[in-house]
Amino acid sequence: MTPESQRIAIAEACGWLKMIRMGKEVYYDPEGGHVFRNELPDYINDLNAMHETEKTMDDAQFDSYSRILHSMLFRGRAGRDVMCATGSQRAEAFLKALNLWKD
Repeated sequence: MTPESQRIAIAEACGWLKMIRMGKEVYYDPEGGHVFRNELPDYINDLNAMHETEKTMDDAQFDSYSRILHSMLFRGRAGRDVMCATGSQRAEAFLKALNLWKD
């Protein structure tokens, strides 16, 4: 998935609603604020934004997310802690845990 498609998929999974206004994609956050597509949170590079996504998962989703992230970080690297995961790695694990990742 491209970084842009990941950002959109994560935003939608977190409750952002997409609408087309005057030919432009506008996203409304769960609290009712709105931004244009290019202003969505930068989940790929922002650990704070990814932390907010982690709060949206239920227990089963979070368990799956943790397992996926752990397996990604331990591929060929002994002793790597999941706390060192980048925003990009967390975004991929989040989308995979919610079955939204597209190859």
